[in-house]
Amino acid sequence: MKNLLLLLLLPASVLAQDHPFSRGSKLVGFSLNSDASVSEAGTLTSTFSRGALNVQFGYFVMDGLVLGLDLTSASSSLEITGGGNSAKSESSSRNSGLFGAYYFRLGLNGALYPEIRLFGGESTFTDADGRDVVSVGGASIGLGYAYKLNPHVGIDVKLRAGSQTERDKATSRETESGIASFFVGFQIWL
Repeated sequence: MKNLLLLLLLPASVLAQDHPFSRGSKLVGFSLNSDASVSEAGTLTSTFSRGALNVQFGYFVMDGLVLGLDLTSASSSLEITGGGNSAKSESSSRNSGLFGAYYFRLGLNGALYPEIRLFGGESTFTDADGRDVVSVGGASIGLGYAYKLNPHVGIDVKLRAGSQTERDKATSRETESGIASFFVGFQIWL
């Protein structure tokens, strides 16, 4: 009987061991996003490429719930050619914000987490007409999965969708747009 009780308590003791999503743990995450596309319409060809780096610093305020700071830096380029004409524009953006996520543990090594993010920052667009600077603000929701490789490091995949408002600093014109991103990276738990 004692051995049976020991066998039943062993899985519970493994689950109760120092888990990275426990209250008081710290999170440092970094991930990359990259996409590119080429499209043709008649004699016009457009080539688009974008890359982004996302860094997060968080603190688990209770088991599973992390709150923290989110920093993102991105750059992109668009080139349109054809019909004897060509145009090129480049942009870079930097934003920071706050995020919150709740980790639902899946087995011993995985966790699924919904995420909410509020952000603001600045983007710079450069084309043949010159340079345009806009302020950016918005919100996004995401769904991620973290897989623990060892007690302190895990692989992270995340899908985010949301909306942002851009305000041209020179003209005060506002533009709203939807955003969707897929990130792959690592999380470090301290």
